[in-house]
Amino acid sequence: MDPEEHDRAVGLTSHLPHLLASALAGVLPPELRDLAASGFRDTTRVAAGNPALWSAVFQQNRPALLASLELLERRLEKFRAALSGDDREALHALLKDGKELRDALGS
Repeated sequence: MDPEEHDRAVGLTSHLPHLLASALAGVLPPELRDLAASGFRDTTRVAAGNPALWSAVFQQNRPALLASLELLERRLEKFRAALSGDDREALHALLKDGKELRDALGS
């Protein structure tokens, strides 16, 4: 794997999940912390990483992380469109696709 391909791969599989976990943790209002159950805690676990380390990683791999963030934004827009349009079939298809891809990763 060449360096550019490596940067793209870790941007998507490592750096983007950390950014997403941090963003999700950052939107939780303090008054709802006691309601954050295992799903929220599992999803935001990596946000507990060292901010100095991760900000340096993000800066070092900025182009690949921005490209990964664009992919996520496009996917989120599909979810937004399905929800706002009350398109149950599209929502189901998006969730099914995510499940199938996650299941393919194994445990």
